[in-house]
Amino acid sequence: ILLHYLYKLSGFSKTVAFIAAVNESIWEHSKISFWPAFIFAVIEFFFIRKSAKNFITAKAASLLAIPILTIGLFYAYTGILGYNLLLIDISIYFITIIVSFIISYKISVLDKLTPVVFKCSVIVLVILIIAFSVFTFYPPYMEIFRDRHTGKFGF
Repeated sequence: ILLHYLYKLSGFSKTVAFIAAVNESIWEHSKISFWPAFIFAVIEFFFIRKSAKNFITAKAASLLAIPILTIGLFYAYTGILGYNLLLIDISIYFITIIVSFIISYKISVLDKLTPVVFKCSVIVLVILIIAFSVFTFYPPYMEIFRDRHTGKFGF
């Protein structure tokens, strides 16, 4: 919740914009789920990396699930209803986080995966970090980046 309002509370700090929502686009709402999960994964790394057989792959899949689920569920229900409801939007946030943690757990307890899967996982993580960093400042002109209230992109 803090990341939803932090950009405004920070006096519109460009530094804060890396992790906080800068508008009401579905992309920015994905970002406020992604960054806390990423930071939690970094913390987890120091505690469970040895017991989790596929830690990096589990986190890559989990973090990739966040924008996919957030965007997919949002457009699915708004496509059916024709409008969005705050209660459903909040529910999507919690569903996304729960499902992403389940994905992480399920992959982390699998038998050790191949080095190719590990390398692909690292690539996915790098792409996600770059996307969530860059697209706030330079959003593509696509619907997921459009502020639902102002119709503008980015700041």
